[in-house]
Amino acid sequence: AVVGKMAAEDESKLDIEELVVFLKDPTTVVRPGLRRLAHVWRTADAAYAEDLLHRFVLAQPTCKSILEGWENERVYNQGKDLGIVFDAATTVLEFATRRPSGRPVGIFLARAILTSQIKHVYQSLGSHSLAKPTLTMLAACVALGPVIAHEALAAFDFSLKILPELAQRRNTRQRHDVRHAYTAFALAFLRLGDPAVVAAALKHKEFFTAIFQHLDRDTPGYLRYLLTAIRDHVLHARLAKTAKLVVLSNGTLDQLIHLLEAPIDGPDAMDDDSGLPSVRQLAYDVLLEAGGSLADGIVFAPKALSGPLRWEESAAQTTNPVLLRVLQSLTRVENRRIRDLALAILNACPDVAPAYFGKAAVTLEPRVSTRWLSNMAFLTLCLRAAPPSLAIRGALAHLPSRVDAVLPAAVTRAMLGPGLQHAHSLIRHATLVLVEALLARAGTAIKAAAEWVQQSPRDAAAVGQYVTAVKDGLAKRLPGVETFFALRHNCDIGASYGIEYGLVLRVLRHMLEIAPDTFFVSKFDFAKLLHPKAGLDALPPALQHGTLAVLAAAPDVRWDAGGAALSPFGLIYGLWSSTEHEEIKATCRALLLRILKTAALASEAEAASWLAVPAPGPAISIVNSAFVLLGRELYACLDRVTTAQSKALANPEGGAQAVLSPPSPLVAAFLTVLAKTDSLELPAAAHATSLLLALSLTVSPAAIRALAAETFASRSDLAALVDAALNQDETGEPY
Repeated sequence: AVVGKMAAEDESKLDIEELVVFLKDPTTVVRPGLRRLAHVWRTADAAYAEDLLHRFVLAQPTCKSILEGWENERVYNQGKDLGIVFDAATTVLEFATRRPSGRPVGIFLARAILTSQIKHVYQSLGSHSLAKPTLTMLAACVALGPVIAHEALAAFDFSLKILPELAQRRNTRQRHDVRHAYTAFALAFLRLGDPAVVAAALKHKEFFTAIFQHLDRDTPGYLRYLLTAIRDHVLHARLAKTAKLVVLSNGTLDQLIHLLEAPIDGPDAMDDDSGLPSVRQLAYDVLLEAGGSLADGIVFAPKALSGPLRWEESAAQTTNPVLLRVLQSLTRVENRRIRDLALAILNACPDVAPAYFGKAAVTLEPRVSTRWLSNMAFLTLCLRAAPPSLAIRGALAHLPSRVDAVLPAAVTRAMLGPGLQHAHSLIRHATLVLVEALLARAGTAIKAAAEWVQQSPRDAAAVGQYVTAVKDGLAKRLPGVETFFALRHNCDIGASYGIEYGLVLRVLRHMLEIAPDTFFVSKFDFAKLLHPKAGLDALPPALQHGTLAVLAAAPDVRWDAGGAALSPFGLIYGLWSSTEHEEIKATCRALLLRILKTAALASEAEAASWLAVPAPGPAISIVNSAFVLLGRELYACLDRVTTAQSKALANPEGGAQAVLSPPSPLVAAFLTVLAKTDSLELPAAAHATSLLLALSLTVSPAAIRALAAETFASRSDLAALVDAALNQDETGEPY
């Protein structure tokens, strides 16, 4: 061992004079000098090695020793040591690539190899021991530059039957085996970065695709080398997308997906302390850039729309069939990288959505499993992506196909119904989240359609059909609204502020905003919205806000109690009076005014008077009872108001007060409830006084007096209260 180390040290200190002596040694076939030349280049100090090679090319500008050694080895030694000659030639070619002074010599040697020696190169490729140094030498020739690369493409026979075999010749005990050398030769054309060279090289498709077969058999070190080269010299290169598809073919992408999904054996399979990225991460990076980058990937952008939109049943093919195939291959969406990759492709290629959603390879039948929950989460993320723009054509120029892109065919009522009614809360929650995402996506598409019609009025008819189709598609896919109302019985409002109950509220709000006529054939019943175990005021603020948002979206709310003890108006009125949240208070006020106005229960001025002063606790029940009574005896209250107004107009003492608007039937109902109250507490009495005073400013006080006189015939205390309230406006004294 000591002798071998001393010999190695001596060889690394070889000078030019000793090299010349070894190259001219008549006792051998010039092997010692060439072997030592290559050894110095690999092992000695870089500056020393380059200086030695510089002197060598000056001494032998025609590389006489290498070419003669090649011939002598072949003729006299049967080519047994041609590997040494090839190593020496590779050394000179690599030196010529690094140093301009050696470039003429390198070009001369490369041309000699590619012309006069090319037949011997083919013979060496068929040798088990010479294939690796031969391929390394050819890669060094190509690395000299575009000129030699073009000459290599013209001279080399890429149809040799031995080439596919060399591409699969692995040796896991070697860091650089024959397969590695073959890959280096192929990638040498791409590393130059010359578009003309790369385009010409990629015409030999089989030569490149052989690299990407059976990647699962390769070592992590080789895979890192290959994937880094694809990323840096294919994706980041200025190449046409069609040229990139030669390398990133269906077979190549399948292999990369397999690397992404399958475990990689070996100590360096995953991230380690060396700082090198894992094979799985590199495969993910390559696939992500290929399928998610419009600039560097293989994504073909749909052309801009020309001509008006058409409603036709036939649909064109997608402009990205390769990426559609990749999407359909990504089935293990519980893997974070695979899920992110699929989402990136869908965002970059919206035209593949109809075909992908129509044949989504994910299991959606409700079941308590991690796989099903992952599939639902993935599909939800897909739905949350923006729907495709109306400004693109291709597969989406035909509007029926665009409906399929907005509403996936894989989402059906047969799948959603059992999920919403499942006994397990996780299944219900995942299904609700999916429904919310589906409704939000449809709402975004409908809103974008309205904006498109403003920009392009000529498309109004076609876009109208499109919007109708989206709404009809929702009605066919979603269960009936009663299914969502029934979910409130299974919701716990105390668990994390009622997450499931909040989802139900958001789903109902989306339904009301998108297609109220489709989902709600009659007035919205507020009673069905309330939780069976808690009133509106007992809900957490988040759920109160969600409930009010549903009511705000409803076009028409049923205001009467419908036989119940509490009316919608009374519930909202109580929350408005008691809540400390300003946003909730403002929403309640807006809803109350809308209910009074749309139900024609009070004029706009009188409605504002009803909300002039918040009611204390006892007074809230009185107002609620007034609404309940009004729902049962509306026409009787109207008759009483009409009679009271007639008396006020006939009474000359009423004066100008009688000319004001008559009170609403709600006032009559309110006075009736007061009359039935046995003991009126002081806070309720004070509120009634303030309310009557506010009403007297907007409606006829004389009519209110007439109503009170009739209602309070046997209640002198209440009659005095009304008189004091109505006289307060004249005297200015507090009650």
